[in-house]
Amino acid sequence: MLPEVFMVSKTVSTRGNKCGLNRRLSVAGLLVVLAVSGGAARASLFAYDGFDYSLGQTVVGQSGGSGWSGNYTLNTGNDAGAFCEVSDMTASFPELSVSGNQMHLDGSSTPGLSAGVYRNLGTTYNTAGNIYWFSALLQVDNGAGTSYAGISLFSTTVEQFFYGQRNTRSTWGMEQHPGSGANSSVSALNSANSLLVLELNGNTHTASLFVNPLSLGGSAPATPNTTLAFTDFSFNRIRAQAGNENLDVDELRFGSTYADVTPLATPVPEPTALFPAIFLGLIPVYLARRWKRSAPLGPEQRAR
Repeated sequence: MLPEVFMVSKTVSTRGNKCGLNRRLSVAGLLVVLAVSGGAARASLFAYDGFDYSLGQTVVGQSGGSGWSGNYTLNTGNDAGAFCEVSDMTASFPELSVSGNQMHLDGSSTPGLSAGVYRNLGTTYNTAGNIYWFSALLQVDNGAGTSYAGISLFSTTVEQFFYGQRNTRSTWGMEQHPGSGANSSVSALNSANSLLVLELNGNTHTASLFVNPLSLGGSAPATPNTTLAFTDFSFNRIRAQAGNENLDVDELRFGSTYADVTPLATPVPEPTALFPAIFLGLIPVYLARRWKRSAPLGPEQRAR
């Protein structure tokens, strides 16, 4: 980019009184660069909840977070064992930006029942031609492998996609409803604190699941833990549920990029943010050099 700015100034003669015009064009070129770099497009986080509710408070009826429509509602036929507790999962991911407490779903307190809550999104989304990212901190702390526990995408009352611990499986995975599923090799047993990141790519129709990715923010790791082909679907609702198991959920995110759903606790400055600062520092240096070159020669210099 810098050579192009110099090229703008070289189109104007440096002789005589045109020197001032030359410097003005140079500054204008730099300002254009600043405007372009500062206005770079940014991705967006569609929905988030860090469960910043009072300890022991039921999650049903709460309306915190952003990007949602309405409050949490109880899944019909489920136990009301959904309440807020101190987060013990975030310590395992110190680089992840976190807030609030965590939600506990007590699905094992009443045999034969489940604990689950719904939350409506602000609009309806469709995977066709779109790429969506989801993430959540999950921990199955009682009865792992006996049933299922995780996050589902719903179209009103119809379940479309699930990620978490699949029914009677001992590892983290995902599945489409109706359709096939895929399992990772990462265990969901022994109260493992896990960060699950899901990509739904509506261009390739490939779902990719990353479990405890080593790098957060920026770009996703090159290789997911498992993948799954899916057919396009729409969704407008998210459900967190555990069947005959206990599930902890925290840092629930839905966005358009990997960086959206894995934000760093201490963000690294973006190149677009550093770019203007670099050029602002170069302006006086560049103008000083241009002025020196265009200044009239002194007697000693003309004698040479």
